[in-house]
Amino acid sequence: MVEQGQWLFKERDLLMGPVPAKVLIDKLYAGEIDGETQVASEAEEVWRPLREVDLFRVHIAKAEARLRVMREKAQAQAQARRRKARLAVLLSAAAVLLAVVVATGVWWLVTSSAEREAEGALADLGITVSPPVIELALADQPPRREGAWLDVDVDVEEAPSAAPPTRTPARRRPLARGSTGGRPPAKGAPGPEPPAPRAPKTPPEGEGVGLKAAYDMNHINAVVRRQSRTLFPCIKAEVKRTGFRGVLPFEFVVKNDGRVGKIWIDRKELRGTPLEKCFAETMAKWRFNPFPGPRPTVKQSFTIGG
Repeated sequence: MVEQGQWLFKERDLLMGPVPAKVLIDKLYAGEIDGETQVASEAEEVWRPLREVDLFRVHIAKAEARLRVMREKAQAQAQARRRKARLAVLLSAAAVLLAVVVATGVWWLVTSSAEREAEGALADLGITVSPPVIELALADQPPRREGAWLDVDVDVEEAPSAAPPTRTPARRRPLARGSTGGRPPAKGAPGPEPPAPRAPKTPPEGEGVGLKAAYDMNHINAVVRRQSRTLFPCIKAEVKRTGFRGVLPFEFVVKNDGRVGKIWIDRKELRGTPLEKCFAETMAKWRFNPFPGPRPTVKQSFTIGG
């Protein structure tokens, strides 16, 4: 038959062929051409859609059915991939949520355990805590107290030198004009001229009462109230060691970098004890907001067994 001979066909804007009918059938099943593709037999050269040629009608129907099945299968696979992706996202979110819940639970257990321990210390020892009192240390130095202040976190520039101070030999000052060097003036000689009045000493910047505090008292107060309970184990250990009862007042200086610089315990018998060391090690972990200018001194007291 003529239809089973060689065929020409148009693919996009190109004229292809001549090719056997089997090539067109293979292209149909591959989806490269369809029933609307223009074809013409080499013998007739009359162009018409492929679906109008009897030789190809059955193959067009089979190819369209096959392609429809392949599209449905591809859509099903795409939906399955999307479902897997959504499931992976949900599982990841669930894992993150579970990790957050577990971390929150652990934090709550640790916090509640510390709070229960602190509350137990309060109940067992009868500890009462006074509200903190914040004062400005004049000349940016801690107040003078009986006994030494204990350094908690000494900076390099604040660390005292281990070498003893060297003495500089005194130089003899030249006598001022009219001075007798301590000898009585000669009889009839004019007396020494009166010294010129000295200018009043101006205190250096950073000293004096007129300085404006740059630290946040409310913030310091909140931190001290929150962190005071961290000192309860120190008190509990001291009570167990010595049976201490009474009022335990102490002071500390907050440095410009937000750390505790020095502490002072206002009980002579407790200075240099493990309690003082425990206070220093614990308060070294306290953190305040950094600030410029003069440093504050914070006073607080615990009453044990009261």
